[in-house]
Amino acid sequence: MKKIALSLFLVLLSINHAYAYIGLAALLPIFGQAIIFVVIFLLALIGLLFYPVKILISKILKKSEKKAKSIVKG
Repeated sequence: MKKIALSLFLVLLSINHAYAYIGLAALLPIFGQAIIFVVIFLLALIGLLFYPVKILISKILKKSEKKAKSIVKG
């Protein structure tokens, strides 16, 4: 039994390299998630920039409607 354990131990110690190839399969989900994060970031940035502009435009349109109504009445 000691000889078997010793020979197994020596065989395990003599292994130098485990030539393994991961390939692109592991990288594709990472690239996909990176693209999704960039798109979500850009959408959030566009939302943050254009929402105040939308509110400003709606206020300007309301003022112009009030002016138009006052001109029609007066």
